[in-house]
Amino acid sequence: MEEVEVFGSVPAVVEEPRSERSERSGSSGRPAFGAADPEVVGVARRRSFTREYKMRIVEEADGCKQPGEVGMLLRREGLHTSHLVAWRKLRREAARKAGEIKRGRKPVAINPLAAENARLNRENARLELRNRKLEGLIELQKKASELLGIELSAAPESDESF
Repeated sequence: MEEVEVFGSVPAVVEEPRSERSERSGSSGRPAFGAADPEVVGVARRRSFTREYKMRIVEEADGCKQPGEVGMLLRREGLHTSHLVAWRKLRREAARKAGEIKRGRKPVAINPLAAENARLNRENARLELRNRKLEGLIELQKKASELLGIELSAAPESDESF
């Protein structure tokens, strides 16, 4: 492209024919090596920083004493001053909350035998239900034998038979 003066001091841009541009940039039509790539990334991704990185940068910035040192640090890391401001605020909030006493109910201490106790209670309830069903069946057999006139053999009434 050439600049040509038109109307005194206002420069006008005159484009070269397409064939001359392609010879200079290469046969593919892309800019020559070293030229900026005009391609735009399709999906932008936000950067994320770890807590350790943030704290390291804030401490490093706090240690800067000479004028311009913080700016050099931010340029080196590719950060903005807004990052530093936000991270310092987070550090202050974390320090404030660390000294706070939590309000509300105190956590209940968990008894190590509570789970075993609950399991045994469930098992006891299951066995009691089974026992009631079996006693009901025995009563039913007794009534049926009385109605039909069948004599039942005498069984010992002790728990040792089980």
